[in-house]
Parts: sequence; structure tokens; C-alpha cells
Amino acid sequence: MLITPPRGTVRFHVSMTFTPGGPKVEGTWEAEESAVNRFRGFIGTHGSDDVTITLWAEADGIRRRLRTWTKDHGDASRRAVGGLRSSPAGVSARGM
Repeated sequence: MLITPPRGTVRFHVSMTFTPGGPKVEGTWEAEESAVNRFRGFIGTHGSDDVTITLWAEADGIRRRLRTWTKDHGDASRRAVGGLRSSPAGVSARGM
């Protein structure tokens, strides 16, 4: 059985890709703080070579990339679009 979150619900995803186009792991959190902590934790434990770590926000089935980390470029924050906007910490939240 598929469970669809109610409209307007924001979920946060962290993905870690080991090589470009290669395998990845991903997790989903309801709490933004938990997802940010996992994003930072992955950088500390797996941040090397070809690894790319990305934090996403998803609302109404649309994903917005919030932050991406690579060894060459470090932590790059992005301004979110369409109902999600960046907070001073560089992580987005709805309705701020």
C-alpha cells in the first residue's frame, strides 16, 4: 500500500552518491533538523573523493535541492524556489 503525504507536507531527503552515476543511499526525514544532522554526519564519515552528498526538500511531490557537498567544492547552499525559501542557516523551510 502506498502512503501519500498530505498536500503541503515538507519532507527532507539526504542522498549520498559514491561515484558519478553510480550507486547511492538515501534517507527521508520529517524533521528538517534531523536531515541537516544526517547531511553533516555523512560529510564527516563519508566525505571523500567522488562522493556527493545532497540535502533536498520535497513538498507537493516537487524536490528542491538545498545543499550539496563535494570534496572539490565543499558545502554549496542553494536558494530554494516555489514556496520554500532559504533561512539564515542556508536550509529551507516552508512559510518562514
